[in-house]
Amino acid sequence: MNDTSVTLMNTALPLLILAAIAGVMPWVLVPKGTRSQGRVALVIGVTAVVMVGVSTVVMALFDKRTFGAGESAAGTGVLAWMYLRASLAAVAAWGP
Repeated sequence: MNDTSVTLMNTALPLLILAAIAGVMPWVLVPKGTRSQGRVALVIGVTAVVMVGVSTVVMALFDKRTFGAGESAAGTGVLAWMYLRASLAAVAAWGP
């Protein structure tokens, strides 16, 4: 994720993973014959919340940096916040 160049591993693959999950989740969670707009809205909301968590994990998995600060409890919080911010930036890709 931290390379200066755009490659398959640091940009395209994480976005493809997130797009696939974001596209499949509502399709799987909404019953086929539903006519309830409330049910659809609920599934979309659940999908959005789950996708923030999933994208945080994907951002952490594809990050190539090593952090000594991550070994302490305070450093772990800082790392978690950094990955959460990166995942929220990815919302621009899978949000629409």
